[in-house]
Amino acid sequence: MSDQNAKPAPSAGLPENVSLLIAYLFSWLGGLIILLAVAGDNKNLKFHSIQSIILGIVIVVVAIALNIIIAIIPFLWFLSPLFSLAILVACVGMAVLGYQGKAPELPVIGPMARAYADK
Repeated sequence: MSDQNAKPAPSAGLPENVSLLIAYLFSWLGGLIILLAVAGDNKNLKFHSIQSIILGIVIVVVAIALNIIIAIIPFLWFLSPLFSLAILVACVGMAVLGYQGKAPELPVIGPMARAYADK
């Protein structure tokens, strides 16, 4: 089944929607692979792969901070599974939106990614 809205990425022949799916589904690693191997001169693909990388870094930093807080205040243990569930929903949601060609620009991360993608 062919998607008429899918534009092939210039260097790898991978459709843009599949590239966005990979970038968001595999967080910073997927974003890095797409940025280095597929993005080429495609500004939209560069933007979303950089946004995925920054989002992955933010997730790791927040997870470390949350674990430190839980180590200090153990009765907040329930925050860890809630955070993990929220990250799972966010990553799958962004991957699905990316596959549909509707991946949004995230509020704080988006402008930073746009600045890097436009260089």
